[in-house]
Amino acid sequence: MSVVTINGYQVNYEVTGDGPPLLLIHGFPLDHSIWTKTAALLRDDFQMIMPDLPGFGSSVVLPEDGSMTGYCKQLLGLMDVLKIEKAFLAGHSMGGYIALQFLALYPERVAGLALVGSQVYADADENRAKRQVQIEDLKKNGISAVLGMAERLTANQFASTELRALIHQQSAEGAIFALQAMSGRADQLELVRRTDKTVLILHGDADDLVPLSKAQSVKQSAPGVELVILEGVGHSPMIEDPSGLANGLLKLK
Repeated sequence: MSVVTINGYQVNYEVTGDGPPLLLIHGFPLDHSIWTKTAALLRDDFQMIMPDLPGFGSSVVLPEDGSMTGYCKQLLGLMDVLKIEKAFLAGHSMGGYIALQFLALYPERVAGLALVGSQVYADADENRAKRQVQIEDLKKNGISAVLGMAERLTANQFASTELRALIHQQSAEGAIFALQAMSGRADQLELVRRTDKTVLILHGDADDLVPLSKAQSVKQSAPGVELVILEGVGHSPMIEDPSGLANGLLKLK
C-alpha cells in the first residue's frame, strides 16, 4: 500500500500491473482489497489503481456531509498525483455511482466506464428512508449495524463469511458518509445515454441487492451500452467469479 495526502486528507492506495490505467473503485461497506483476485488476472492488461475510498480501509473520512462529489475530488487528486491524464473506471455497487459522478464532472479524464453490480438510477424515497435508519443504527451500534449486508453482497455462503470479516474492519464514520452520499446521488441515465465513452455493465444474474432487471432496463434505454451477464453470480463478482469479471473488464480496451 502507498499513502498520499490529497486535499489535506490521507488516501491509501495500491498500484499493480502494466498497461492503460484502470481505476478500480470499491463498493459499500468494503475497501480496495475486494479487487485483489481480479487484479491478479489483469496484470498484463492494465495498470490498476485501487484506492481505499475516504473513510474505508486506511483512508481518512472527509469532514463534510457525504457526497459523491467529495469522493470524486479525492479520486481526481489521486490521478493527478500519479500523473494519470485519463483512465478507465470500474466501480462496484456504490463505486459505480462514484464512477458515474466522476464521468459527469470530469469527462475529459475518463477513457471508458464499467459498472459492476451497480445501477444508474437515483434512490427512491423509500430507499432514502432506509438509509437514514441505517445511519441512526450506525451512530448507535457502530459498524456492526451493517454486518448483515454480507449475505446480500454475494450469492456464495463462503464468500459472505469473507465479506463479513472485511465489513467488520471498516469505520462507522466512513459508512455514514457513504450512506449520505448514496442517498443524495443523481439519476445518471441521461448521462449514460449521451456519453461518447464506452460504457460496460457487468452484472450477476443472481444479484439480490441490485436486480439484473435494472441493468437490462439501462440496456434498453441506452442501446450503446454493452451488458455482460455473469451466470450464477451475485452482487460481488470480484469475490465470486474473479475470472469472469476480469474477462468482462477486458472489453473496456
